[in-house]
Amino acid sequence: MKPMKLFILVGAIGAIGSLVGSAIGLTASNGARAAVPSISPPAQEVQVKLTYADSQAFADRPLYAAGTSVDGVPLLTILHVTRVESNRVLGAASDENRVMFLYGKCGSSPTPDQSCAADAQIHIWPICERNPAVETRQGVSLSVAPPVAPTDSTMRGVPARSMDFGKDGYRIELYTARVTIVVWGASRVLADDVVANLKPVNDLAASELGTGMNLPAPSLAALDGRVAC
Repeated sequence: MKPMKLFILVGAIGAIGSLVGSAIGLTASNGARAAVPSISPPAQEVQVKLTYADSQAFADRPLYAAGTSVDGVPLLTILHVTRVESNRVLGAASDENRVMFLYGKCGSSPTPDQSCAADAQIHIWPICERNPAVETRQGVSLSVAPPVAPTDSTMRGVPARSMDFGKDGYRIELYTARVTIVVWGASRVLADDVVANLKPVNDLAASELGTGMNLPAPSLAALDGRVAC
């Protein structure tokens, strides 16, 4: 599976939920909660398209994006994706909960199936669900191992982890006080520019960012995966 390469339907953005699910290897289902988890039913995935106004009013966590375009690449759609495991003995628990900002240039020459690749993506996860202590996540292409070892550094004042997938793009994860911001770009230059242009989308992000360029730093407990969701 090629990492982070999603395809966006031209003229059918409203149907992007099912497309994104198949492109990153996620399968939606209507599996009911199992009384006895000896046979695990599929996880239930819900994808909701958001308007930019919806994202500005989003109250669940801070959201950051690179505006309505970055490096001339326009924002195409915003999705809120949740995936819930339904086979837990003590009740269902969220296994995936992210907001996705997808940027791309579909142009006038889409692929034969009327789709086009997203040039850049921003995925906002709760840091309790995605942090340096979490190495893999079931069914999520963001955790596919890159061909080279990740590089740890500091970007925008917070811990960052960069991964070069070669021709399949470049990924940067930023670990902040409340959220992990996962940026993917078709090139390293584009990914770096997305990080440089990240700005608050909703009031929660604006209030924690303040007036500086640095993102709010995470606690050691959050980085170690010791903060409960």
